[in-house]
Amino acid sequence: MEIKSSNIKGMFYPKDKKDLYNMIQMFDKGISKAYDIKTRALVAPHAGYIYSGKVALEAINYFDENIKNIFIVAPSHRTYFEGTICPSYDEFETPFSNISVNKEIVEKLFAFNVKINNIPFENEHSLEVQLPLIQYKFKNKNVKIVPILYGETDFEQIYKIINYFYDDNENGFIISTDLSHFYKEEEANIIDRKTFEVVNELNLDGFKHGMCCGLTGLMGLTKFVKERNFSLIPMDYKTSSSANNDKTSVVGYGSWILSQTEQAEFIKEHFKEQLFDIVKKSITYPLCENIKSKFTPQIEDYHLILTMPFATFVTIYKNGHLRGCIGSIIPSSPIIEDIANNAYNASYKDPRFYPLVKEEFCDIEFEISILTPLTKLEFKNQDELLDKIKIDIDGLIIHDKNYQAVYLPQVWEHFKIEGFEDKDIKLQFLQSLKEKAGLNKDHFSDSFEAYIFHVEKLYSPSLLDISKNSK
Repeated sequence: MEIKSSNIKGMFYPKDKKDLYNMIQMFDKGISKAYDIKTRALVAPHAGYIYSGKVALEAINYFDENIKNIFIVAPSHRTYFEGTICPSYDEFETPFSNISVNKEIVEKLFAFNVKINNIPFENEHSLEVQLPLIQYKFKNKNVKIVPILYGETDFEQIYKIINYFYDDNENGFIISTDLSHFYKEEEANIIDRKTFEVVNELNLDGFKHGMCCGLTGLMGLTKFVKERNFSLIPMDYKTSSSANNDKTSVVGYGSWILSQTEQAEFIKEHFKEQLFDIVKKSITYPLCENIKSKFTPQIEDYHLILTMPFATFVTIYKNGHLRGCIGSIIPSSPIIEDIANNAYNASYKDPRFYPLVKEEFCDIEFEISILTPLTKLEFKNQDELLDKIKIDIDGLIIHDKNYQAVYLPQVWEHFKIEGFEDKDIKLQFLQSLKEKAGLNKDHFSDSFEAYIFHVEKLYSPSLLDISKNSK
């Protein structure tokens, strides 16, 4: 029996079993579990527990309790090597108890060019820091680990490992990484904010060296999430200054969980009422006698995911008829701010309508549309473009030089005429959109561009009682 002794107990966390348990339990008591969701993949930091233990537990608390094997994918900090390695150890020591390595899975990793090498594990902390948190979460369940360290390697290797082993519901994954290192607090916040936005967009091209120490692992997971149409939900963010008050040189810590839905669907499921409340206040506050001001949501009052940039539209209806619609097509501000601004502008600034008056409030319905990222379509002619758009599913943006217009997927309803074939409906839709942009309905050129997107719709039949019959 080959056991890896702990080289971090008493440094990264208490070496006494009771003290360690009490520390993690203290973190746990300070965590409000916001979602009824189970995950099998997450991102967690790996600093000393006083700095990042709670941030990590915010994500680990959501692990599916049916998991039996946890792949811990971590960067090597102290030993340079090329590729990805596993150890020959049978167990890893922690103050709670030893935790077993799944040697059968380790052997399967050989097919992914993973080698056996114990040396980099000897003084490495990025993997072992996760172990007591795993043991706390799974209590007495016989969970095994698959310890993976990587050195100089391509994120594609990490992606392939996750992609292959994820389909077994007994497997879970921790991508171990801290964020920016040793910047001043203000600068670290900017860099880390950009990292959260890149992850939010699943933008592999947006990752840059220095964003985080576990960049390779994070990129591997991000590619997997993007390929599967999943999403990564941000859970928590802090810097080391929250523990030591030193803002001159900080390290950032963030955590995410994987959701097997797109982010817009996740937001609809968990935050619909909060978004409805923002719309209600944005519409009513300017005309309320005791307020008469524009509503501005405060970032600190909302969960981290609602501070991420999303493109949205807010559509106002009166007695079933359009009364205003304003939106954004490029994510540029936190979703709570985007929705507040669009709700206000749809109510009072849409040039097609006069501003709302208070007497109309009782007849107002509204709908929030959260847009997915844009996908540029490749086509050689208009027929190819029409073949690539889907009725009722795709929203469409067209662009040609200074001309641009957008239709949400909801607009398809106005073109579905009985007796029309799909190709005729698509043509009418596209021609109308061209005219909306200021182009001739038959216009086409080499510079003509088209982008599709989907939306998650949140509808409320009443402005004044938004909790009733909403969907």
